[in-house]
Amino acid sequence: MNIKRYRHYLNILGMLLLMVTSSLHAEMLDDQIAGRLMQASGLNTQLEGMQLQMLQGIKQQEGKIPGHVLAALKQTISEEYAPERMKQAVYQRLRKNLEAQNAAQVLQWLDTPLGQRITAMEEDVSTPEGAQAMMAYMQKNPTPDAGRKPLLEQFIAASHATRMAVDTAIMMGFGVARGLNASMPEAERVDDDALFA
Repeated sequence: MNIKRYRHYLNILGMLLLMVTSSLHAEMLDDQIAGRLMQASGLNTQLEGMQLQMLQGIKQQEGKIPGHVLAALKQTISEEYAPERMKQAVYQRLRKNLEAQNAAQVLQWLDTPLGQRITAMEEDVSTPEGAQAMMAYMQKNPTPDAGRKPLLEQFIAASHATRMAVDTAIMMGFGVARGLNASMPEAERVDDDALFA
């Protein structure tokens, strides 16, 4: 099960396959195809668990940050990471940015035994229990097998995984900043542009 330790990178690959395309094409992706991509890629399942994972992360901060800030963060996460809201945003982005030909290729790959296996593993670790199991595995096996390390390095380079991880960290930091901003008195709050700058 060494592939589980690379779940994050596989997830990034899936997102890249789904979203890398020119946004200048004439038609939006068909509703049915976008819905099928959401299901077959495991995005629906992964997005379902994100809010709970974020709330659990915030719960670990109890006693470390003021209660009113914690409450504001919980409220912001509950709103911003609401599963249906996130699913709708990703769905609309797929429809807008993914060409039908690329979608067909992604679906074709997702329907292969390897695609289904990877999707199942991604779905497994998108639950709190699965994420804990993955972390336990990674702690017991902190470095990849010697034979897999060059493959992992090639994958990271080809998929721009480092850049995606940085972008994800930035957006998560922005979400926390929004939560903290929401805990401020209304007169002291700043708009999102100022937070992101």
